[in-house]
Amino acid sequence: MYYFWNKNYKKPFTKSSSKKIINIHLGLSPEYKGSATLLWPFYFLEPQYAGVTNHKITNKTDSGDILHQILPKFSKSDSIHEVSCKLIKKACKDIVKLVKLS
Repeated sequence: MYYFWNKNYKKPFTKSSSKKIINIHLGLSPEYKGSATLLWPFYFLEPQYAGVTNHKITNKTDSGDILHQILPKFSKSDSIHEVSCKLIKKACKDIVKLVKLS
């Protein structure tokens, strides 16, 4: 469950707001959830699973309804860091559009 950082506030994050909450998950869900999700696709030689997922927040880690996914445009010379930067830049642009559509 997601809780606010304040240890005195015990209300689950998902119940704390009446507004929609969208997560920008730096990974392609459901294939990669949790942390370091832009690293693992390259480590396991599965670059097709590198991406960003925008999804609704739920009480389960990176499991909300998927709203939008972003895949990188690879170049031969790209390092893992360059791919990650491309994805984050694209995610920032796309989230603005996604919020306006919500």
